[in-house]
Amino acid sequence: FPYTTLFRSAQIRCKKKRIRIEKFLDNIADAEVRLILRLRYVDGKSWLRIGTILECDGSWARKKVLKYLKNNQ
Repeated sequence: FPYTTLFRSAQIRCKKKRIRIEKFLDNIADAEVRLILRLRYVDGKSWLRIGTILECDGSWARKKVLKYLKNNQ
């Protein structure tokens, strides 16, 4: 049963991290950046896939996020 306890503990840690990430994302005023970050870091999409979803180049989405993070440290 120690694996059950370890698994449950890991689940709780992941849930707490997810809540922190969601709160961070909720505080981003730019809806496009918020969506890109959610697609990348919550949904695990590649930059290429994000570009396809947003009908743009994946590198544009990545650069937009990098610019946002640089300006909002």
